Amino acid sequence: MEIRENIKVYHCNDKQRCEKFLKEDNYLIWSEEEGIWLGSGMYFWDNLANAQYWKGQKKRKTNNRKPLSIVCSNIYIDNFLDLTDIDNCYIIEKLWENYCNMMKKSYEYYKNVELGGKLNILFRSKVTREYFSKYNVIKVIGNYPYTQPSPLFYYDVNNKKPQPTLSAKCIYNVKNPDCIFNKKLVEE
Repeated sequence: MEIRENIKVYHCNDKQRCEKFLKEDNYLIWSEEEGIWLGSGMYFWDNLANAQYWKGQKKRKTNNRKPLSIVCSNIYIDNFLDLTDIDNCYIIEKLWENYCNMMKKSYEYYKNVELGGKLNILFRSKVTREYFSKYNVIKVIGNYPYTQPSPLFYYDVNNKKPQPTLSAKCIYNVKNPDCIFNKKLVEE
């Protein structure tokens, strides 16, 4: 039996889509994201508390009109693009610059395309698809400066020194449903 590296992750969304995600093997609750995050795919948090935080945000934004659920699953991370690694960030930006040059587009103009837009183009382009096709998941750290402080330790979001913090949140974007398994509804 092959053992693959994986991690348990959490997703919050409306109840109907979560139920469909649980029932259908190839269904992802797809986000068409072009902005600052990780482009199109299904987004997951690395812990339940972050998914519960997101549930609270969704309730607030919808005035609590939609029933929401949290699902958990495991995702294989043996083929993931780790954007918490600065070297990978430099590689992706260089690939973006090369893509712009190959497409005869002005890098100066296109360097301001946000991360999600860059990743969507690079994942879909015939020119770069071979490189990116090996990645099923993308990982990044998001900064949420308004996260409530922990009673266990103090941190200052304005501090420039290294410190423990809860404001850094690990986010995964899944591109391929084949890397998801062990789906469950989280009972709250």
